[in-house]
Amino acid sequence: MKVLCGDIRGTNTRLALFEVAETVLEILEEETFKSLESPTLEIIVSEFLQKRRISSPLSGCFGIAGPVKIGICQTTNLPWFIRLSKLVSELQTQRVCL
Repeated sequence: MKVLCGDIRGTNTRLALFEVAETVLEILEEETFKSLESPTLEIIVSEFLQKRRISSPLSGCFGIAGPVKIGICQTTNLPWFIRLSKLVSELQTQRVCL
């Protein structure tokens, strides 16, 4: 199973794609983006996936500064509203955590 993980911060957003096999994590790809150069996290995720031609369903897990309420996070250090529903759509899976 592949998992896209993100560390969302005010200066940089770091994404990494992992292969998970039982108890072993293998990092496949990683990239750092300047957070304020994009209006949304979803655009960054889309760019990461498109560059690598990744289209299979993924699970996702994103660490974000700010409370998550009803699947939406208004970040405390960026002018973003991160919507769980948009990430679910982008990753083509129901397995996404904020």
